[in-house]
Amino acid sequence: DIGTDVDTDGFVGGVFGGYQWQQENFVYGAEADIGYSGIEGDDGGVEAKGGFEGSLRARLGYAVTPEILLYGTAGGALKNQEIEAAGASDENTMLGWTAGVGTDIKITDNVFGRVEYRYTDFGDKDFDGIGKVKSTDNRVTFGVGMKF
Repeated sequence: DIGTDVDTDGFVGGVFGGYQWQQENFVYGAEADIGYSGIEGDDGGVEAKGGFEGSLRARLGYAVTPEILLYGTAGGALKNQEIEAAGASDENTMLGWTAGVGTDIKITDNVFGRVEYRYTDFGDKDFDGIGKVKSTDNRVTFGVGMKF
């Protein structure tokens, strides 16, 4: 266990897609995303860097109006993580879970805006020459989507 908390920040970008059904005001479905995390940080000689990441989630929402959907989402998540410490360097894929809330807001009949908060716990994993690393993430994202 490296025993150091490393705060990271940086740009994250990606794409999402899914399928949903609506019964009256209730909306449910599945969604996946894949992206790249350019986050990095260091503390006490330990450096952490992000990489490719993704998730597969269920979504359940309520259409407050025809233009505004409030939803919750949860599922599995993975990411590529690179750690450097004490002259050692290793890279691993970390697996965990994610959960969050958000809103989709209709812009046109086929385009919507999105704001979403998600917490992700990627669990912990042994990194060669470094020890056990635990990774969690709190994130607010903004996006634009299209309906087909």
